[in-house]
Amino acid sequence: MYPPVQSDGKHARIPSPTLEDVEGREDHELDTHVKNVLASSKRAKAKRAARGFWAFVKTPIGAFTAIYGFLCAFWGAAIVLFLLGWIPTSSKDTQDKWVEISSQVCNGLFTVTGVGLIPWRVIDTYSESHYRSLG
Repeated sequence: MYPPVQSDGKHARIPSPTLEDVEGREDHELDTHVKNVLASSKRAKAKRAARGFWAFVKTPIGAFTAIYGFLCAFWGAAIVLFLLGWIPTSSKDTQDKWVEISSQVCNGLFTVTGVGLIPWRVIDTYSESHYRSLG
């Protein structure tokens, strides 16, 4: 299929396949799959993405990530909606209280990832620095 390896004594060079070589061979299974995915309709792509998302959400880390993302978006939207006055409250004092509660919940959610994951960040930093010092 491919021409033999050419060498100049010190270095070996594998020549690129010619057009005849590429046209003559059959598509591999992965090539066929990629062509089908790229040629599929928007609806098929959306269904495929939804299946992939659901497969991720069914895992423990996926469920945690989905719940965390939902809570950040929900409470962040609550802050905006209370500040715009689109969620009616009985008084300005009640509205201010709910803005503060929403803000504290968002602050807590972001603090969990910022401070709660420090042990993993330290381990990753140590591993990365050790890896780089070897190279």
